[in-house]
Amino acid sequence: MTNLVEINTATPDERSLTFMIYTKLEEIIKQFNEEVDLKNLPANAHIKNDVGLDSIEIMELIGVIEDEFDLEIPERAIRELQCIDQIVGYIEAKNSVVA
Repeated sequence: MTNLVEINTATPDERSLTFMIYTKLEEIIKQFNEEVDLKNLPANAHIKNDVGLDSIEIMELIGVIEDEFDLEIPERAIRELQCIDQIVGYIEAKNSVVA
């Protein structure tokens, strides 16, 4: 399993977008759970079970992610974004389409 520590040790080219997204996502998640440390969680950590957010907090989290990353996440996609790596992958994919 990949976690943020492994991403931190990657070369700058390997980690640039992914690292920036993980870092920003950690800042956002800390707004809802100050105790969470993504560096100690696997990349596939579940938002509800591992991070400890409830359904309302998850919807608020998605809203903040949409604002911070300037994207709109359709309801169908929201249901599929259950883990940190899924969220990061979604943001990366949307950023690569825009770029």
